Amino acid sequence: MKKDVFFSVALLISLLASAQEYPIDTIQYMGRSDNRVNLVFLGDGYVESEMDTFVEDAQKATKAFFAETPWNNYKDYFNVFLIKTPSEVSGAGMSPKEKIQNFYGTTFGFNGTDRLLYPNNISTVRRVLKNHIPNYNIPVIIVNSTKYGGAGGEVMTFSKAPEAFEIFLHEVGHGFADLADEYWAGDVYARERPNMTRMNHFKLVKWKNWYGLEGIGVYPYREKPTWFKPSMICKMEYLGLDYCAVCRQAIIESIHEIVNPINGYQPDNSTPLPIDSLRRFDLDLTKPNPTLEITIPNMRFKLDLIKPDPNTLEVTWTLNGKVIGTNQDSVIIHSKSLKKEEYELIATVEDKTNYLRVDNHSTIHAHSVRWLFGITSGVDVQSVREDYLITLMPFSIKVEVNCANAKNRQMNVILSDLSGKVVAKEKTNKEGYCFLSTSTLTNGIYILSIYDKGKLVYSRKFTKE
Repeated sequence: MKKDVFFSVALLISLLASAQEYPIDTIQYMGRSDNRVNLVFLGDGYVESEMDTFVEDAQKATKAFFAETPWNNYKDYFNVFLIKTPSEVSGAGMSPKEKIQNFYGTTFGFNGTDRLLYPNNISTVRRVLKNHIPNYNIPVIIVNSTKYGGAGGEVMTFSKAPEAFEIFLHEVGHGFADLADEYWAGDVYARERPNMTRMNHFKLVKWKNWYGLEGIGVYPYREKPTWFKPSMICKMEYLGLDYCAVCRQAIIESIHEIVNPINGYQPDNSTPLPIDSLRRFDLDLTKPNPTLEITIPNMRFKLDLIKPDPNTLEVTWTLNGKVIGTNQDSVIIHSKSLKKEEYELIATVEDKTNYLRVDNHSTIHAHSVRWLFGITSGVDVQSVREDYLITLMPFSIKVEVNCANAKNRQMNVILSDLSGKVVAKEKTNKEGYCFLSTSTLTNGIYILSIYDKGKLVYSRKFTKE
């Protein structure tokens, strides 16, 4: 009977949470949420009178987060928010069997592990996040308990134990970059991950490009020598250490999956350069035979970039295939140099940080903007933003191309594995989209590439699990 009563109360709390709006505080805002990593703190076990303490704890966690490499290098790639959801009681439960009236039902002792701290009411967590910050990427629950504990996964948790922020940094490695523990956590957690594998050959292991550098090797787990890890000194094994090079790389690549470093550009489709504004008519009446001269001012093209610290972005500008500038945010096209009828200007941006040693990185995480313009009696500049909507479906991938003339041309869409082998290919139809079947693909990492007239214009890495 008591269980039924508690279930009814928990269900009521869950339904109320889905409908109620809660205050949101912004700790750091660097740009629109659809092109930033959105770190969202929730608090559990903080009663109404402890909300100021929750805010302080979230601010301290944010400071610790951005004091650690590589998060500090990509600080401008993040927004940080918190959502205030007061609990009925302080603290956390001591066992999943002992229910507690904190907001998310967070308790210790999950899966029989005393330190494993996780919310019983995961549906409530999802609803609050969806209703308040739907573009969340890193959901973290700070639990108002001084007992040691935390967890990774769909939502990350950490307690207010003395090691609190180190627990946080460890758990966010799990939840955000899919990193494995580099101590043996048990057979149930063993699977292929960026820092965990069954492959033990140094030339074939997934971190082969790091082998022999920064202490990276192929080390067996003591308790399970058929599984291997890259390092013996890493935060994913020992709190207080740095992330190893392999884990650091996985975190950066996860950031790259979400954030396009090209935040904006000029001119864009919303602010085209009209022909009249680009022409200047000069009539010099001081000359014996005055003539009307039409001159064309120089044109400036500019990128608004989200830069790491230090800036490791490499920018390449090409005009009709010829490089005209590198590592600069803008270029000026001089009107006197324009002779042809049609021009294609492309700006390509890639992160060349030394923290990455990834094969074919330029085909996975390079971003570009393309402008098309023609020279007739004046100058008509049309910027073409290449937007691509990639929808991962149960047995296929839908690719939609959104640009000015996508419906009037076919693009080649190719799906390949990491060795470069093509496993599927299609052409976009007259409506600008196509489907690639993934039903026969094995689990693993694949690269989707889109080509226009033989030129790579878009690429994305995704994982089939």
